[in-house]
Amino acid sequence: MTDGALLHLSAVIIDAVCSLLEEPSYIEKYRKGGATIVAPTIGVTAGAREATIAIGRWHNLISKSPDLLLIRSVADILNAKAENKVGVLLHFQGADPLENSLDLVDTYKSLGVGIIQLSYSSRTCVGQGVEERGNSGLSRFGLRLIDRMNQVRIVVDCAHTGHTCTLDAIDASRKPVIISHGNARSVHGHPRNIPDDIIRAIAATGGTIGTTAYPPFVASSRPPTLDQFIDHVIHIASIAGHEHVSLAMDYFIGQSPYATDQLAMKFWQRMMSEGPFTAETHPPPPHVYPLGVETPDRLPALTERMLARGVSANEILDFYGRNLMRVLRQVWGE
Repeated sequence: MTDGALLHLSAVIIDAVCSLLEEPSYIEKYRKGGATIVAPTIGVTAGAREATIAIGRWHNLISKSPDLLLIRSVADILNAKAENKVGVLLHFQGADPLENSLDLVDTYKSLGVGIIQLSYSSRTCVGQGVEERGNSGLSRFGLRLIDRMNQVRIVVDCAHTGHTCTLDAIDASRKPVIISHGNARSVHGHPRNIPDDIIRAIAATGGTIGTTAYPPFVASSRPPTLDQFIDHVIHIASIAGHEHVSLAMDYFIGQSPYATDQLAMKFWQRMMSEGPFTAETHPPPPHVYPLGVETPDRLPALTERMLARGVSANEILDFYGRNLMRVLRQVWGE
């Protein structure tokens, strides 16, 4: 076994955004790639009923699968690693499932939701999304929401949240704030990527920025290279400290090779019609992920290449899981 393979095998690997698990059978791809924890996307533009049903499906699947574990604590993450299980961390992309009710925050916490993203790119009752017109901040409801999330110990996630809204959230939260998935705008000037001032502000809370392999956020070239992805990891670490960068590949159901060209186009057209997205920020398919890590089962190639780029073994272990576990421990209190 190579040094890289041994390091990969020893790591607690948390992929903080797993949109591909809209189809749960793909969890085996993550297992093959060495993932310890997966975070299926729930919510997005769903209401409370739809989100609760989705949570129920995951609870049912986990209860019937001895090799899966619902993650409610950092101890659960460590147990998943020790027992060679895949842990499932429930994550909302967007606050729509709350339906303007702060009491639903408590409900979702009791069901195992550990991270809630404030918006999904558009303007909502919480605040401004990154792809919406304007640059307004958090609403009064958004301020109360963050206070309630701090109380019940759910992580505040500002991925897809607008610039001023993100700064408002950082100012309002008494706990670390994360950007679950987003790359460095200084490396690739995509408007969805994160400017350096926000990267530093997230780090100052103790939070992390999860680098993502979604191709348009990595580079203009299609497909992007693995080195172009790693450039984002290195830049964030260079300005915020290696303790504040984490992993969130964001493989999704509309990417190659999981969707035919026809199905991928239908997925993209629906995306264009339902949200604030534009073809400039989310170009049409095919979406081929960075060469070498095109699918979740190929993640070991990232470890090998990061070592070759001079990233230390300790920094890689932090990146894969220890940094986000620190945040979860601070927020969840376990």
